[in-house]
Amino acid sequence: MSRLLVKGGRVVDPSQGIDRALDVLLEDGKVEKLAARMGVSRSQLYATALASLVERHREDLITSRLNEIYGPGGEESSLDREAALLQSRSLPRGRQ
Repeated sequence: MSRLLVKGGRVVDPSQGIDRALDVLLEDGKVEKLAARMGVSRSQLYATALASLVERHREDLITSRLNEIYGPGGEESSLDREAALLQSRSLPRGRQ
């Protein structure tokens, strides 16, 4: 199941008298249908939505949220030893 949450997107629906910023959740095939109607791929739709979020909330939202998670007293941001070892083993070795 694919899901896309568009926060603060402009919603225009003249039949209901709506023309304002709203949060919209697109689920299941609706993401694909919206992308097709806009003439873009699903990946491009996600990228556009993410770029819009980052542009509008660049520092205040994103930085503060990351600081809550990984800041002092928060979650450790480094890989645990076993995951780091597995990751290093999966990387291609340079030529000798």
